[in-house]
Amino acid sequence: MPFLFKLAKRVARLRARLLLVAAAAVAGACAKEVASPAAPAGGTASVALQISAPNATPGESIAVTLRATEPLAAIQEAVAFDPQRLHYEKLGDGPDLVVVNDQAAAQGRLKVLATNPQRLAPAGVTLVLTVTASGYTDGIRGTLEIAVAPDDRLVWGAATAGLTRAAGARPPSFSS
Repeated sequence: MPFLFKLAKRVARLRARLLLVAAAAVAGACAKEVASPAAPAGGTASVALQISAPNATPGESIAVTLRATEPLAAIQEAVAFDPQRLHYEKLGDGPDLVVVNDQAAAQGRLKVLATNPQRLAPAGVTLVLTVTASGYTDGIRGTLEIAVAPDDRLVWGAATAGLTRAAGARPPSFSS
């Protein structure tokens, strides 16, 4: 029960716009796969993928960490791996509110949504996988689909209203 209480408190603190973006991202994670937008000329993605042990033996667990390279409040990332060499086990511990869509884990695909209204934890979001065969590092890759800054600016990805934004782009103005 304490976990549910803490989760309810955390969700209650989310700002309205951030919650809407996160809900749209979760809905998108459950929908069909969509190619993520290309990086702008000279731009880089805002999330780095790190592997804890590049030489683990079959039967050992490894951690794949998604770490924001700039202050972000929310991300949605598609993580791909070779299902013949790795098996998704669970989400690691951390202070952020994280949802993993693992319906396609047997095919080597995960969708990860992480959010924190103040800022994603510097330690990152950790996924725990079990090694089933050697050479597993070759197939691990991440595709950033959505990144939101703490001030609710869309930093990377497509907005739910259909606008495409890239790093450094000016936010749209809304008039009432």
